Amino acid sequence: MQLIHFLEDGNSRIGVKTQRGMLHLEKAAKTLSLPFPATIDDVLKDKVKAAQLAAILAKSDELTDAALYVSEDTLTFLPILSYPGKIICIGKNYRAHVAEINSEIPKEPFVFSKFRNALAAHNEPIPIPANASHVDYEAELVVVIGGTISHVKPEDALNYVAGYTIGNDVSARDWQHLSSQWLLGKTADKFAPIGPIFTTAGDIIFTGTPDGVILGYPKEEKVWLKAGDSTEVTIEGLGTLVNTFK
Repeated sequence: MQLIHFLEDGNSRIGVKTQRGMLHLEKAAKTLSLPFPATIDDVLKDKVKAAQLAAILAKSDELTDAALYVSEDTLTFLPILSYPGKIICIGKNYRAHVAEINSEIPKEPFVFSKFRNALAAHNEPIPIPANASHVDYEAELVVVIGGTISHVKPEDALNYVAGYTIGNDVSARDWQHLSSQWLLGKTADKFAPIGPIFTTAGDIIFTGTPDGVILGYPKEEKVWLKAGDSTEVTIEGLGTLVNTFK
């Protein structure tokens, strides 16, 4: 199942990708006289809300009116999740990325976090902090973990994955490298855009970036992101996450 999260009349709405197009869940629910969840957070964290979604989709064959479907091109997207319990990021877990920045392969990947202020949506502008001059992008697959888990065996880990989306681990390199703690350069406002599609509650893990970041270019070829630049992150089956910097 593929879901989107968008803003309409000041309220959160869910869209569901179907064979007929992107179904407006609220309109579909009202047509069927059924209750409906308002956010993807609700669906992932509340079994009752998840059941409401399933009940609507079970009757999707009845939803033939074109007015029940929306064009993604006209939507104001919201972050896939608005209130994740944690945003966990993984660093230096792609060998090619480690090589391009002339670093050593760690025995274990680095783990750091971002805060909720860093969340941003598909097509949402990302402000560059006034005193940050080395802003970089990191294209990543984001894994959404469902429920609360602890002490899980590696061979069982995938059983707790609720779904996937696209992320961009935007980073202010000049802030990031002020100390051994990367947090300062990682969690500025809107520095964690995710979306546009969630592929079937949860915490978020940024899985780390493959090679190709600005930090890995030779010094004479480094051109850091500036106001007016745009990034596009594409993962087959998950769509393309687009953001413009301002």
